[in-house]
Amino acid sequence: ACNYDSNSAYNDGSCVYSQLPFDCNGNCANGGNLFSITVAGGEYDSEISWEIITFDEIDAGVASGNSGTYTLCLIDDCHTLWMYDSYGDGWNGAYYDISDESGSIASGGLVSGYQGFDVFGTCLGGCTDVSAFNYNPSAQADDDSCIPVILGCTDPEAGNYDINANTDDGTCSDGIPGCTDQ
Repeated sequence: ACNYDSNSAYNDGSCVYSQLPFDCNGNCANGGNLFSITVAGGEYDSEISWEIITFDEIDAGVASGNSGTYTLCLIDDCHTLWMYDSYGDGWNGAYYDISDESGSIASGGLVSGYQGFDVFGTCLGGCTDVSAFNYNPSAQADDDSCIPVILGCTDPEAGNYDINANTDDGTCSDGIPGCTDQ
């Protein structure tokens, strides 16, 4: 209780408890920072819901709700906002806006479908496409830097060197290609 008294001999029912996400001093109980999320503005707000998790899902279920405005305490991390629509036609014009004391840090909405997600916070950018030449397994948010795999000979000393190739396909050959019939 916020008003715990070690001198009290019995509980008289006067205990006062903090209201999550705050501690007894009004600070974020998880040591994070204060944010607000507003989810509203759609034609069918009763169909929409959302959930925020940390990117690595260690703190799965950090916050969740429906349309409305909520106060959140988020640690400095990469977060994923999952957006859901029970009807499956997107949020019908509804949007989310996540703000801190300096203003909006992330906004968007679910354009179509049953679910979608956006990533926000302190995230490591990189290529998240596993089939790309420069795939980065440590990347938490795709930064549109993916480069497609181009197969070919990557040995500049080979006769069939392909300047555009970024992945060797084992076809390199010595010498100069051409007709060898006499």
